[in-house]
Amino acid sequence: MGQAVAITRSELSSAELRAAAVRSGDGRVACRLLAIALLLEGGSRGAASSACGIDRRTLRDWVHRYNADGIAGLNDRARSGRPPAL
Repeated sequence: MGQAVAITRSELSSAELRAAAVRSGDGRVACRLLAIALLLEGGSRGAASSACGIDRRTLRDWVHRYNADGIAGLNDRARSGRPPAL
């Protein structure tokens, strides 16, 4: 089993993260916020990742980005290459 992921930021509660998810215009960011809220509420990494349809390792990476940059860290970063057609 994987190691626990610690959320080191404490300025927002799980309720505030859920409210930010509702206000988010990006569904993927909203899902990431909800997963982190689940972890703050004491949920397991497996439960939080399956609730959002992502791998546990991916959730760990998002937690690290949230710890480093807050909610702004959960946005997709620019990708190189050709932009999508749609």
